[in-house]
Amino acid sequence: MALTPNPIVSAGSPTLRFSEHALFRMEERDIDRRLIERLLRSPKADYSVDKKSGNYVFKAGKYRVVIAKPENGSFVVRAIFSDDQMPA
Repeated sequence: MALTPNPIVSAGSPTLRFSEHALFRMEERDIDRRLIERLLRSPKADYSVDKKSGNYVFKAGKYRVVIAKPENGSFVVRAIFSDDQMPA
């Protein structure tokens, strides 16, 4: 992953929503929601697209943020996990 134009902001100001799972993980790890929102609204981002699900996977420091784009045009933060939780 490397910094490239952020696909979330390419179409204008994104609407971001957080799943219950993502909110739980943020609270559990004491991750500031505003920090995640700022990172996801940045003009350039470090991300990839998961080939199986089509979800965006953003890198934010030691964390990965999984984002899905539902039909209504808003983006949903589905999960947040740290590098030490990635499968080997």
